Amino acid sequence: MLRLLVFFHKDHRIIEFALRDLSGGKNCTFETLINPERNVPQVVEAVTKIGTDLVCRPDIPRFSDILPILLAYVRSHQAPGKPVVWVAHNAKNFDVPFLAQEFDRCSPEIPADWFFVDSMSLARKLVKSEVKLAGEKRRLVNLEALRKHYEIRSIDNAHRAMRDVTILCQVIQKITFDLQLTYEELRNESIRASDCRKLS
Repeated sequence: MLRLLVFFHKDHRIIEFALRDLSGGKNCTFETLINPERNVPQVVEAVTKIGTDLVCRPDIPRFSDILPILLAYVRSHQAPGKPVVWVAHNAKNFDVPFLAQEFDRCSPEIPADWFFVDSMSLARKLVKSEVKLAGEKRRLVNLEALRKHYEIRSIDNAHRAMRDVTILCQVIQKITFDLQLTYEELRNESIRASDCRKLS
């Protein structure tokens, strides 16, 4: 599971990164604030409670600082010969393009064996089939609406990356159950970073 907190266009940067390995075990989470090396817009601070004073400090790592650590962490959790399958809510239009942009800044490409599943796309498929069956209005597919739909307890109200990852871990399991997706079918829903549009 992957969640990034970022600004909103190509000149903006990631300010928080969180992931959880659904296999569990020791050290199954990875999270960090990230120094964007620029001011955090007030609108972002209002939503995330992460402001310039919190992240633009010398003790907060830049993305280029955490990238080698992130790659080593993922490799240490990767099953030999198997791809890494990331799940992110709105992966195709948000998380993956921003992640690719940060990788581009640091020069390495996103590993070819990393695949991304967009849980928002899966939620849309689920809602479409439910609407056909029930004849009801379209249900929202944002993460908070899905949390409420599945009656998942909220950790707190802050829009922070690890909170969203924790909720997404539960949401994706419920969506895949409702859609009756096997691992292989879920993997077939995945995209590569190169399948995503560049930020403009």
